[in-house]
Amino acid sequence: MLENELMSLGILFFFAIVGSFIANKIKQPAVIGLLLIGAIIGPNALGYVNDVAMIDMMAELGAILLLFVVGLEFVIPKLAKIGFKAAIVGVLKIGISFFITYEIVLLLGLSQKVALILGVMLSVSSTVVIVKILESKGLYERQEMPLLIGILIVEDLFAVIVLTFIGSFEGSAGIFVVMEKLIFALTVMIVTYILMLRIMPKLLSILTDEGSEEMSTFIALGICAGFSYLAFILGLSPATGAFIAGSIVASLPQVKTIEHAIKPYTLAFSSLFFIAIGSMVNFSAITNNLTLLLVLVVVTIIAPFLTVGFVSYLFANFTRQQVMFSSIAMLSVGEFSLLIAKMAAPITPEIDLVSIAAFIIFITAIIMSFAISYHKQATDILVSRNPYSKPRSFSNFMRLLTEELDTESTHSLNVKSKALKSGFFLLFVTFIISAGRHLSDYFTVLGIGKQYLFFAYIGLVFLGLIFGYMAAANFFSMYNSTLSIITNLDTTGNKKRSQYILNNLLFALMLLMVSVFSPVLITLFNLPGWINIASFMLLLFVIFRFNRMFNYLHYSAEKAIFPGTLKQHKI
Repeated sequence: MLENELMSLGILFFFAIVGSFIANKIKQPAVIGLLLIGAIIGPNALGYVNDVAMIDMMAELGAILLLFVVGLEFVIPKLAKIGFKAAIVGVLKIGISFFITYEIVLLLGLSQKVALILGVMLSVSSTVVIVKILESKGLYERQEMPLLIGILIVEDLFAVIVLTFIGSFEGSAGIFVVMEKLIFALTVMIVTYILMLRIMPKLLSILTDEGSEEMSTFIALGICAGFSYLAFILGLSPATGAFIAGSIVASLPQVKTIEHAIKPYTLAFSSLFFIAIGSMVNFSAITNNLTLLLVLVVVTIIAPFLTVGFVSYLFANFTRQQVMFSSIAMLSVGEFSLLIAKMAAPITPEIDLVSIAAFIIFITAIIMSFAISYHKQATDILVSRNPYSKPRSFSNFMRLLTEELDTESTHSLNVKSKALKSGFFLLFVTFIISAGRHLSDYFTVLGIGKQYLFFAYIGLVFLGLIFGYMAAANFFSMYNSTLSIITNLDTTGNKKRSQYILNNLLFALMLLMVSVFSPVLITLFNLPGWINIASFMLLLFVIFRFNRMFNYLHYSAEKAIFPGTLKQHKI
């Protein structure tokens, strides 16, 4: 048995080298070559590697280390610098891509669960592939890249949230049971995260007085293992714990030393992850679902132009060439799709999600690599529009607003800090509500007399009211700071006009989020399919609301109320 496992491991390492070599020769990221060679040597093709248990183990371990490395990029101060522009465009890109894919998959006759998972998988682009291809073509230093990297970071965070939810999902459990379990687990993880952020810098400075690189490495990997285990016993994906551990390590003063020390290990295991996932690909599943795959590839190609392109035009004030470049650059489906596919496979046994994800990643990476070289020529396909159009007035206003929000002014810093605090307090409120539902059971387990139950409920209600008040107070503080920024942009300083604009903008964005993410609720609560009609009706109403915003801001621009919103934009 040991001999077979060692032989399989040796074959995986050897073909990982072969896959990387092939990818380098065809000028593609290593992940493409690893997926391809893994599929060829796997049990469903040549069968050089047949140890399914070992393949699963390597995939799980690789996923944990991969998420740990991703977490190293997610230190809180760095996240705060992503910018509101990238956050807005990123969330809208994910939501609209998800909605389009979900509805088309339903039209093809597949179940709501399959449509939901495929919608999530195809809404996330590949950071690894995009960065590698753009660097190889000398396009990484373009003006659009900071925004695109910010969008990719938002997508990575979204993917981690999805993995967290899927990891806590049990087919036999109701949705409310799953949500309570998820809220409890996330609250424990966040509290532990905050405590570790305070403890670890002091502990690490004591343990590494002599600057031992080995000690720092072992401590970092120990944090990774510890949080992965904590996530596992809380019913979450171990990869989620590894991601949080990476974020903790990223906050440490020794992070550069740690990154340098663990890079060889993470590179080896992440390579084995991709080749192990590739070996799970079933070519018969691809041929049996060829029609679905072709439709999904077409959707994946078109969706960025309707999401990244249109949204970046409206909310990032991009020119036609920038719109075309950004749309093509975000074509490639991401490596997180493989993680989502693998974890969601037990939920949707009627379809091979891993094979579908690997195929689409491979095809879209090649298409993106070829098409990005012709983005200038493709720009000419876009119809030249009047630079003074009403949507452009809205776009210029959003540019002014997001530039002010992304500065280090008192109002912008207050908006960012209050938004974060409001989210945390809301999470604690939901945790208290969940705990209150099971308080009687907790008393029974702990052997506490039921006579104290009333006072415990009073305490929970009191805590809930305090946290609810603090969440509301932080939200209104954030709202007032944003209102002050818009009022300062107004040459007349008209607060009522600024309040009208802000209220309509928030209302339209909220309705847009509800409409594009409504399939999540429809699927989780197993609602009838005709409810989708309500989503489309809501989208039409959102378009109407945005049109009113376009008209109002265009009128304001003509009156020179917001300087710069009517200026001619070079195309």
